[in-house]
Amino acid sequence: QEYQEVNVATLGKFQGSEAVTLETLYAQGMVSKRDIPVKILGNGELSKKLAVTVAAATKSAIEKIAKAGGTFTAIPKPVFERKKK
Repeated sequence: QEYQEVNVATLGKFQGSEAVTLETLYAQGMVSKRDIPVKILGNGELSKKLAVTVAAATKSAIEKIAKAGGTFTAIPKPVFERKKK
């Protein structure tokens, strides 16, 4: 499985009330493609309470998100099938 990887420290650029999704990461310029799922890596620290909803995250990233008071939700794989035009 191919992922666009984002470090947990990068999520600190979001405001505490924002949802973190593939679309919001793309809008912020933190990922470059809308059709490749995102995986959050545990590098760095996070102090903001965020609701993170992406394809995957490492165990350490999930722990850091939870420690900051946030939540992590994995998106089921079929959501990422490329749409035929």
